[in-house]
Amino acid sequence: MKRGKPFTDIYLFDCRKSGLEPGECLAIEDSPNGVRSAYGAGEKVVIVPDLTGPTDELRRMCRVADRIEEVMEYLITFHTSIDPENGKLSDCKKARKCICTDFFDYY
Repeated sequence: MKRGKPFTDIYLFDCRKSGLEPGECLAIEDSPNGVRSAYGAGEKVVIVPDLTGPTDELRRMCRVADRIEEVMEYLITFHTSIDPENGKLSDCKKARKCICTDFFDYY
């Protein structure tokens, strides 16, 4: 990528590569610029703050997880749905294609 975060390039590239719309994706971030990048691209965002706590600006853009375990709980919610025929939880078909980038720079 020529431009790093907070530009949206990395997230939009990943969406094109996977064939998903940004609104179908969830980004897990640990930095303010990462949140801005994913949110700007139109993705749902969860932040597990690393060095900097979330500001009011960031809280409006994402869900804040104090621990990585909270992210797993959110992923279950994000990737499940109620089957209208039997009322049971079922896996979201798009879950298999979900891309979550960060904790690394893009390769």
